[in-house]
Amino acid sequence: GRVTASAVTCGAGLSAGAVVDILRVSSYRFPFWVRMLRSCVTCALAELISFDCWASQAWYCWGVTTLTLAIIAWATYNGVGIAKHGFFGYLKHTCIIEQAPAPLRYTLLMVIEFISNIVVRPITLTIRLTANFVAGHFLLAIFFLGTVFFLKDGPKTWIFVAVSFPLSVLLVGFEIFVAVLQAFIFAILTGSYIGGALAEDH
Repeated sequence: GRVTASAVTCGAGLSAGAVVDILRVSSYRFPFWVRMLRSCVTCALAELISFDCWASQAWYCWGVTTLTLAIIAWATYNGVGIAKHGFFGYLKHTCIIEQAPAPLRYTLLMVIEFISNIVVRPITLTIRLTANFVAGHFLLAIFFLGTVFFLKDGPKTWIFVAVSFPLSVLLVGFEIFVAVLQAFIFAILTGSYIGGALAEDH
């Protein structure tokens, strides 16, 4: 409830009112938003039970998965923006800050806005989700493999299992919470990008 809402707000960098608006607009106009959230949650939970992506392959497995989701999000919010404003109108809407002084509006600020809005967004979406998935993957691997090691190296190390195994189980619960939270933030950011692409003003 209140803790989760606060965590989402802090993680996404959005106010509570903005989150509510994004949810209302995105879920009403775009069933895509719900599908994106469901895909992210499924991916996040699959990370916890995967037997194919071991530590040496985690960056590749989850990088490809999250990059695919980020590209879908990128193509969607740019696509709806172009559909509403037209190609050149969307570029103007995205890259031109009308309130800025003319010398900066069509030079430095235009380049910065293009890079931040068109180029960087899918990269940041990918890195944010991948880093959380991989970090959880490594933590779980360390604690569970440590438990196996203590069991096999016993009986002198069996006492450590009483610490490592409960911590492993607690980490699973914590990773489920973090994974679902990050998936929700990913979908919230996608909804905010779609809302920005459809807005009348920059």
